[in-house]
Amino acid sequence: MESFKKFSLFTLPKYCRTSLQPVKEFHELIGRPGLKYKTIHVTGTNGKGTVCNKIAKILSQAGFRTGLFTSPHLVKFNERICISGEQISDEDLFEIEHDLMEKYHALPEPQLVVFDMITMIALKYFEIQKVDFAVLEVGIGGDLDSTNIVKPECSVITSIGLDHRDILGNTKEEISQAKCGIFKENTPIVIGSDCPQEHMVNFLKENLEADDSLIHLIDSKPNSIEEENQEIARRVVNILKDRDFQISDSAIKQGLLEKVPGRFQQFSKNIFYDGAHNPDGIRKSISSVFNLLPKDFDRNVTVVCGFTREANLDENISAVLENENIDKIDTIYFCENSPGEPEMINFQPSCIKLDKIESLLGDMVHEKLKVLSKSAEGEFESIELHSLTDKTTLISHLEDVLTYLQNDPKFQENYIFVFGTFRLYKDLYEYSQMNQ
Repeated sequence: MESFKKFSLFTLPKYCRTSLQPVKEFHELIGRPGLKYKTIHVTGTNGKGTVCNKIAKILSQAGFRTGLFTSPHLVKFNERICISGEQISDEDLFEIEHDLMEKYHALPEPQLVVFDMITMIALKYFEIQKVDFAVLEVGIGGDLDSTNIVKPECSVITSIGLDHRDILGNTKEEISQAKCGIFKENTPIVIGSDCPQEHMVNFLKENLEADDSLIHLIDSKPNSIEEENQEIARRVVNILKDRDFQISDSAIKQGLLEKVPGRFQQFSKNIFYDGAHNPDGIRKSISSVFNLLPKDFDRNVTVVCGFTREANLDENISAVLENENIDKIDTIYFCENSPGEPEMINFQPSCIKLDKIESLLGDMVHEKLKVLSKSAEGEFESIELHSLTDKTTLISHLEDVLTYLQNDPKFQENYIFVFGTFRLYKDLYEYSQMNQ
């Protein structure tokens, strides 16, 4: 569905928001579709997509016609908008986009951004298709997100980490307040264990007049990210059951086992992928991967990662190098941008500042951080990140890095763990299809 990028909604600004009022007004203009069915509203730094998928699967298994709105997509845009596991068709997507953009351009002072319009398309599609429920994943934050115009049966905050600080704030407490903005009067809210819960409870009670009976905290610390996500989804469903929604134990069991592409996905016998792209997510992701490997494995792990320009590279690298299993990670390779993805980090020396992590981690930075280069003769060369010059010819696409690793006898027996921006997923998916 790459042709969808040519549509006019992508001419709108990417993100610029000081008020939700333009979204509310446009939602009113198109008939308030987001209020025509029951909703579950989910935000959080990490885990929100997985929790959304599990809740949607449970509701579908229980017999409810269930819409699911998530982002970003991994391979095809249509993945973002599904009903009971079926993606929106190209025809429906084109038709609704065209109709809504005509209404938008007729406004005297249009003020929406791209994600606003994608959200409106999803909400309208769910109305047209007469869903019983829609599970909605927040784009960024909560209080000013375009999904924050619904009146949900339950709100959810999965976790709080340091991400999108230029928009949400510089501390977990500040970020949590933005995410608490999805709370609605007389509506239960579930808060995951990986959150500053005490601060959030106080904020909800003092600023949003939340009653204790509406605040549901996940108290136990799980053994894995998957267990945490399952517990959050289970708590939400139990709240729905208390509200007399008929959901069987078998539906819950099946839904909790739902696996989401791009989250701890194994692509081959030795290649794993996860979409972790911020320090908290990376720490948990690497720990989880080592937990997945056989207890007696005697092979090394090679890490391949790539991040968007907005990522904090120093903190992300530190999260990898400070991992308790770092002695089993022999090399960390970096991917730059894939074709058509200019927003990923550029690994030219002028763009890299390693001073902070060098002072924290010393020589380990130079021993493990690598990129690929290609000589004039066309030979691959693995070089240390700090040895880059502006004349270095980088081999930065994921496909090239994986091809190098798979062909080099030194790495062939290694486990390879790819993580970072979800933009890497499509490259890995296509690579795995070609090498089956």
